[in-house]
Amino acid sequence: MGESLERVSEKMIVEVDGVDYGYSLYYSYLLPLFDIEPTENGFVFRKVVGFCSRIECVFHRDSLKTVCKIPPNCVEYSKHVLGIDSRWGFKELCRVYGYDNCVAEKITLIYSPKDARLVFYTILLSRNTDYFVNTLRWLKELVYTGGIRGGSYITKQFLEIRESVDRTFDSTEKIDELAISLLRLRYVGLKTVSAFLLHAFGLTEHAPIDRHYMWYLSRTLPSFKYVQIRKEVCIRSKLNCFSCPYRERCLYGATKIFGKLNGYIQSLAYLSKRMSMARNTIEEILVPRGHRDIRSLENIVKAVIEKVVGDANKNAGLRPFPTW
Repeated sequence: MGESLERVSEKMIVEVDGVDYGYSLYYSYLLPLFDIEPTENGFVFRKVVGFCSRIECVFHRDSLKTVCKIPPNCVEYSKHVLGIDSRWGFKELCRVYGYDNCVAEKITLIYSPKDARLVFYTILLSRNTDYFVNTLRWLKELVYTGGIRGGSYITKQFLEIRESVDRTFDSTEKIDELAISLLRLRYVGLKTVSAFLLHAFGLTEHAPIDRHYMWYLSRTLPSFKYVQIRKEVCIRSKLNCFSCPYRERCLYGATKIFGKLNGYIQSLAYLSKRMSMARNTIEEILVPRGHRDIRSLENIVKAVIEKVVGDANKNAGLRPFPTW
């Protein structure tokens, strides 16, 4: 990915080539931290919440060229927020897929460790609701006013445990200990923590098994039935699926075969399914209907899962997947 720097006034100009920030923001739990303003050929995205909130970028869809104004003290950190250091996984999926002009090559993973608390808030507020309608609004309302209006059970549950969440973040610095401590909280499950590790810290060996990812996994691994493992088991195993006695019956354990591609595969699975039913204005701004290459995304996810699983079985002497 091309990148160039130039100092203008109090900000640095960073140019990023080859990244579609529409796709990349579409599936990101950092999306509520930005304001999005449509342009004739793309959009402007400004980070208005959290760390380095003065980052402002103009994305040109046709050329896949993005020009960003970044405070000097945020240039190095912007490699996370702009996904400059995390594009490799989607490139690797394209290599495994084996086709030229692979749509995943232009996608990246946006993550922000210094916004970890806000990312966790967002994930909690995204459960069982329309992310683009409710979650985006709730998160900004929470940040700007300190509360959330409305009577949704989702916001009530969030507000019920928010103090516990904050105490956990205030008392725990190590990522693995933080994840396990958060998992102990009410209303927090393995899917929430897996999404948190992926989107806050860029730990791509973790991936939430949502209904979109489950759709692909259940068709590629038909002999495996998803088992809802009690989170106490995951806490005892310290989120180490390889030491868990239930690993061969749990899809969270099974997906560890994908290694650090796990989060990338899940992200494409989400994009392919969610974009096929997109219906909100913000979704149209990020990825207009004429730019949604849903079929290619589906083909990549299916092909990569089948190849990795097939190679694993072959290398294991054709024993049933998964084997450790």
